[in-house]
Amino acid sequence: MENMIFKSKEFGEIRTVTDEKGEPWFCLMDVCKALELQTKFVKMRLRDEVVSNNLISDTIGRKQKALFVNEDGLYDVILESRKPEARAFRRWVTGEVLPAIRKHGGYMAVRANEPDEVILSRALLIMQKALERRDKRIAELEPRAAYADEVIDSVSCMTTTQVAKGLGMTAIELNRRLCRLGIQYCQSGQYLLYAGYARQGYAQNRTYMYRDAEGETHTRAYLVWTERGREFIHSLLDRLTTDYTDLNN
Repeated sequence: MENMIFKSKEFGEIRTVTDEKGEPWFCLMDVCKALELQTKFVKMRLRDEVVSNNLISDTIGRKQKALFVNEDGLYDVILESRKPEARAFRRWVTGEVLPAIRKHGGYMAVRANEPDEVILSRALLIMQKALERRDKRIAELEPRAAYADEVIDSVSCMTTTQVAKGLGMTAIELNRRLCRLGIQYCQSGQYLLYAGYARQGYAQNRTYMYRDAEGETHTRAYLVWTERGREFIHSLLDRLTTDYTDLNN
C-alpha cells in the first residue's frame, strides 16, 4: 500500500493509504481530530465494510496499526461533526487530497526482468481501469457528498440516523416506532410529521439534488430534526420505556 500525508493549516495532517485496487483510505484518528470528534465513539457507529486496519509509521519511524476509513466511510464521519468547518474539510479532501492521490493511477507490482514494453502496456491498462473506477466512484458518491453538505447547512438540525444513534437503534427502527406512535407517516418514500406535531418546531424538510450513474439529476426530500425534536423523541421513548417497566413490576 502507498502511504501519503496531506497537511493543512486549518485541519492538520491527514495520513492516507491507497490499496491494491487504487482506492484511498483515510486515518480515522486524523479525520476525527480535524472534525473535533472522539475516534472510539465514531468507530462504534461505522459499518464494518468502511473500516480497515493498516500499518503506518509514527513520529520516530516505528510501524503500528491504525484504523482507516474508505471514501464512503469518510462521508459518514463528516456527518458526525457539528463543527461549522465540516463542509470546508470535505471540500479540501475532495478538491485537493483525492485528486492528488488519484493522479498517481493504480497499483502495479513490477516483476523481475520484465521487459519495458510489457511494463508500459500493463501500466496503461491499469491507468485505464483506475480512471474507470474513479468515474464510477464519483457517480456513486456525489449524492453522499451533496447530502453531507445539506446536513451541515441544517444548523442545529440532525438526521434521523443521528437521532437514532443516540438512542442505540437504527434509523429504520426509529422511523417505524414513530409511525406506530402516530408521530409521522410515510408518503412516496418520504417521512412527514402529522399536522399536530408539524407545528411544534420538531423537524424541518430538506431537499437535495443528486446525479445517478446515468448522469440524470434527481431531487430527494428528507426530514431533519431540531434540538427540540430530538429532546421530544428522547423524552417520549424514555417515558414509554419507564411506563412499560412499571407495568411489568
